[in-house]
Amino acid sequence: MDITKVAQAQILQEPLRVKQEKEREELNGKKEDSVTLSPEALERFKADEIKRTEAIQQRIDSGFYLSKEVTEKVADEMLRKFSQ
Repeated sequence: MDITKVAQAQILQEPLRVKQEKEREELNGKKEDSVTLSPEALERFKADEIKRTEAIQQRIDSGFYLSKEVTEKVADEMLRKFSQ
């Protein structure tokens, strides 16, 4: 009678592979989180966006963004971002 030695690594790896496959299947089958806003919340969001857009338009019309301070701040930020 021939008896072959079974390596411990083979015994331990098989259950690990099965576990990993199950984990992958669970991850693939999971649903993503989602958020649904009520109609009232959507209206408020839209109203806030309109106010913000109007404020920006007023600043553009008044030349605020062409001032020396704003131009320097924008240039400094661009230099900081591009030098990283």
